[in-house]
Parts: sequence; structure tokens; C-alpha cells
Amino acid sequence: MVRLVMEEKIEKLKKKIVYFQEMLESKQSMLEMTISYMEDLQTDLEISSEKLRVSNKKLKDGNNYAERLQRALLPADTKISSIFPNSFVLFRPKFPLSGDFYWFYETEEKKCVAVIDCTGHGVPGAMLTVMIDSALNQLVKTAGITDPKTVLTLLDQVIHEQLHKSDTKIVVRDGADAGFLEFDKQSKTLVFCGAHSDAFFVKNQTIEFIKGSRYSIGEASKRVGNLQNQIIEIHEKSRFFMYTDGIVDQFGGEENKKFGRKRLQKYVEETSLLNIREQRGKLADYINTWKEGKTQTDDMLLAGIEF
Repeated sequence: MVRLVMEEKIEKLKKKIVYFQEMLESKQSMLEMTISYMEDLQTDLEISSEKLRVSNKKLKDGNNYAERLQRALLPADTKISSIFPNSFVLFRPKFPLSGDFYWFYETEEKKCVAVIDCTGHGVPGAMLTVMIDSALNQLVKTAGITDPKTVLTLLDQVIHEQLHKSDTKIVVRDGADAGFLEFDKQSKTLVFCGAHSDAFFVKNQTIEFIKGSRYSIGEASKRVGNLQNQIIEIHEKSRFFMYTDGIVDQFGGEENKKFGRKRLQKYVEETSLLNIREQRGKLADYINTWKEGKTQTDDMLLAGIEF
């Protein structure tokens, strides 16, 4: 009897051992499948990571090349100095590719400057700068047109046509704020026209705000309209400043407010007795201090010229 009981217990124990062995084998199989899946996943991740690295490198290389091409469109400092010996350009793009750019040109009788702020920044803005730079070269250098109102009117037409070639009903709202300045060497007269672009003129330590028209160039819904030339008679040591809205729209200061046009105007006036290059340094430092710790809002561009 005792022997029979022992045999039954042994048989039950054997069954439990078989059961646990089967469970162990099943879990071992699941573990092996999980490990295999994780290894495949790791391989896929490594492949994806490498593809992403290669794609990022190509994108970065492409952006770097595009940046070099865009910078090549800008006039060299030596060229600017040869046209206007006492001048400066303060240029700070938000990204490597910029929607702001400046343009200088000289003929036997005239000197011309354009300060342009294209819609957006980065790649979209940069594409517009190339288009507008080409149009300016055609209008001024090739066709010989230097009258600011005429240049901006024709530039508006060219950009509007380029952006609306398609027959689709999609409304393209891209365009640019543009200021164009013509200096007559013989009459010593300035003529300025601004399409949603303003300027400052400093003479005898007094600053004058010069307001442009309300609308930008190239806009489908508004068009430029109401462009007017503003004639300015200069005096010795007079200074003219053209700028884009990246500076005045920059947030900063103790109360995190916009820099504002009046603040810029006041500081330009306060530093007007300095050498113009020293003035540039002061303006750059002031803007840096203002936006310290804050993200740059937009591309920044300020051009100053002494006559």
C-alpha cells in the first residue's frame, strides 16, 4: 500500500516536471523569438540611423552650398567701399539662408542702393532673393533704369508675373519689402522710394523719418500702389539709413518688448556724431544687448551711408 502511494506521488511529480520543462521550453522559445526580433529591430534602426545621417549630411551640404551661392550674390565689402567710402552694412540672418539682402551699383552719373526683405526667411526667402537680385540686375544694369519709383514699379510687375505664371487659382502672397535709393553725383541729390520700407536721414545731428508706401512688391492681392519718390537734398556729413523689420521686430530688454522703430531712430540719432564705422559697432552692441537670451525673430539688415 505504501509502495503504491509512493509510485502515485512519483508519477505526479514526473508529470509536473514534464509540465515545467514544456513551459520552460516554450518561454525559452519565446525569449529566442524576442531576442531575434530585437536584433532585427536593432539592425533596422541602425540602417535607418545611417540613412538619416546620410540624408542630414546631404541636406547640410546642400544648405551650405546654397548659402555660399547666396553670399556670392551680395556685393563684397570692397565694392561697397569703392561706391560709398563711408558706409556700413549690418547683416545678421536668422538662418544661414536669408530672406534679406542688399544691392549696390554705380554708373558714371548715379549711385544706387537697394535693401530688400523677402517674405519669410531660410530657404523660401532665399529663393525670392535670387529672383529679385536677377530682376534688379536686368532693370538697372542692363536697361539703365535708376529712378527709384520706376525700378520698384517694374520690379513689382516682374515678381508678380514670375509668381503667378500658373493658371491655377492658388493665391501666392509672397513678395518683398523694398527700399531703393538713387544718388545723383552732380546734383548731390538723393531720391528714395520705399515699398513697405522706411528710412532715416540724419543731418546737423537731427534725424528725419522717411516713410515708404503701405504695400510690398509682388503681392497678388494688393500690388504696390501709391509709390512716390522722395527727394532729399544732402549736406556735408549727412547720413542715410535703410533697414528691414527684423531689427525693429526683435523682442528683448527687461520687459521682453519689440525693439521698435522709435528706439532704433533715437539710437541712430544719439550716435550720429561718431565715425560711421564706430556707429555701426555701437548699434551692433546695442542690438546684441537688447536681444540677449532671446531667440532671434527674423533676419536683420541695416545699411548706413555718409555723404
